[in-house]
Order: sequence, then structure tokens, then C-alpha cells
Amino acid sequence: MLQRVAVWASWSDEAIFIQRSSPDGLLAPQRIARRMLAGHRYFLRLFRLSDGTLWLRGGAGEGTAIDAADAAGVFHPLEGWPEELATLPPYCVVPMADGTVAGLPSGESRLLLWRPGVARPVLREFPEGFLARDVARDPRGRLWVAGSTRGAERSSLERRAALATSQDNGLSWQTDEVARGTLRATWHRFITGADVEYRTVDALGKYLVVTSELGDINAPSTHVFVRDGEGKWGRDILRHDVFRAAMTFDDGHLEILSHHGRSIPIVGGHRWRSSTLIPRIRNALRDVNPFLDADARFEVLSADASPEGKALLVVSVRSLRERLARVGEALVVLGPDRDEAFFFQSEPGPEVVTARFASG
Repeated sequence: MLQRVAVWASWSDEAIFIQRSSPDGLLAPQRIARRMLAGHRYFLRLFRLSDGTLWLRGGAGEGTAIDAADAAGVFHPLEGWPEELATLPPYCVVPMADGTVAGLPSGESRLLLWRPGVARPVLREFPEGFLARDVARDPRGRLWVAGSTRGAERSSLERRAALATSQDNGLSWQTDEVARGTLRATWHRFITGADVEYRTVDALGKYLVVTSELGDINAPSTHVFVRDGEGKWGRDILRHDVFRAAMTFDDGHLEILSHHGRSIPIVGGHRWRSSTLIPRIRNALRDVNPFLDADARFEVLSADASPEGKALLVVSVRSLRERLARVGEALVVLGPDRDEAFFFQSEPGPEVVTARFASG
């Protein structure tokens, strides 16, 4: 039996569904009658704020809506949601842990920042030529923005990966274009195109996690760069795989998870080593769906960590026999002592995309 409460959200053509676990089992789902474009559904995401409140970023047509959970766990639209953010697509809107919502208009060198209770977002300008893809705020209040800037005048690159940082909420910026990792890694990034832009940034406790993608859509790989509390950078390549999540635990270690179930625990002073979680996922799924095909493929859509060292995964199950047709999604908890799956949503039901542990 799952001891910690979990919350997850599912997408359908007609509505978004939110469901919770409880010590007595599963509660009835909440239906939000709002259409989110099929092409945006994997940007449906639950966020847990620093105070433990859960927010859900979803779509409203081509734009974005955010719902916040109340004390009873029921989600309601954020009051005063401004049009400047509502008209952006979900992948351009980023809720941050302190309750600020950032907007990153595509192709524009500017940042929108808004908090509930404020009438309009504030506008911040990036350095000239900087284009943003993702933003995070660290525990010290600094903004970190992943993106790209114009290449040097004599460079063969029109764009170059860059991080922009601000200690005054975007009033002033510093831009860092230094490639991280070894000379060999830098050369590999250059010839594969991964040096063109940083795609994601996460500020998790003492860690900063930055990624860039390389290859094409049919054979993507991801460079992962991690800066520890001492300012030292490490890196690895998820070959033929995509970064999915970074999680921190109370014992101080960081764990990187990929789309195809690879795990990279990062502990200070130790070499990075990756392993696959697929055997553990497959064994756990026997509890909720013992009839899965032996050739089923498992893909991680979402991951979250609990203080006691458990990881909550949304796992998409695909049929290799039927050209990766959807079979369903499972909620799997991997723990230090045991693994368990406690929910399976079969096709054609709403597609589970995101899950978080509730606080407490």
C-alpha cells in the first residue's frame, strides 16, 4: 500500500483529469472541462511549490492555464491569471518554486514575471540577442535562464549555447557562454550541434542541472551538465535518449532520469555511473498488469522524489509489436527497500502524463 499521498493528472481530447491516492485507496478524479491541444499534452505538468502547494500547468486551446490545489486537494484556476501569460503556449510558461510564474515569449529577448495578487506581469529585457528556452530560480533567489546568444563574429555558429543569470530579479544580467566539460565533450557538442543552445535548466538545492540536445528527432541524445555546491561542473551524455527529470533527496544526492529509464545517481566525489531502471519497473508492474507483453517498451514521462528516498514515476507502456502503440500508463514507486506499482491506466482512457507526491 502506498503510504505517501500521490497526485497525478491525465489528458484527454475533452478535459483534464486529476486524481489522488489516499491511505484507503484511490479518490474519485476531478474533471477540469478545458481542452488542451494534443500536441501540447506532454507539457501538462504538476509543480510543487516551496510551501507544498501543488499547481497544474495545462493548456487552454493554444494558450496556457494554471490551476492551484486548495487545502482539500481540489484544483481551482489561479485568480487574476494575466492575458500576457494566458496567450503563450504551455512550453513558454514556467511556474517556479517561490510562486512566481515566468513567461518566455518565443523568439523574443524578454522575460515576463508574475505573482498571484499582482495585476500585470513585469517585463524584463535579456541581453541583446539572447533567446531563452527555460528558467529556474535557485534557493538564493537568483534567476537562471537557459538558451542561446549570437555566435562570435568569426565563429561558424550563428547561435551559441548560453546561460543568463540575474541576482536582482532580471534588472541586470550576466551571460556565460563557456562550454562545460572536457575538451573532448566540447568538440562532440560542436560537431553534433549541441553547442547551439541549452534547452533546460533546473535549480535543485545546491545543484544546477543544464541540458542541451543533439542529433535529430529520430535519434536524439542529450548532454547533461551538473554544477555542485562548490561550483564544480560534471557532465555526461545520454546517448540516443532524452533527459526527463532531476531529483534531489534528503541524503544530499542528485539523480538524473532519462526517457528510456536510465538513472545516473550523482554523489559528491564519486564518478557518475548510469544504470537502467527497466527491470525494476517491469517487476513492479506485475502487481497491476501481469499480462503485459514480454516485448513491451517502457518510457518515463515524469518523476518526483520523496524525502525518504522514494521516486514516483509515470511510466508509459508501448507495444513494440504494434509500432509503439499506446498500451497505457503506470504509476510506479521505486524505493530503497521495495518497488511497487499502484495504478494502471489502460488505453483508451485519459493519458496519464504527470505525477507528484503531495507534501507531508
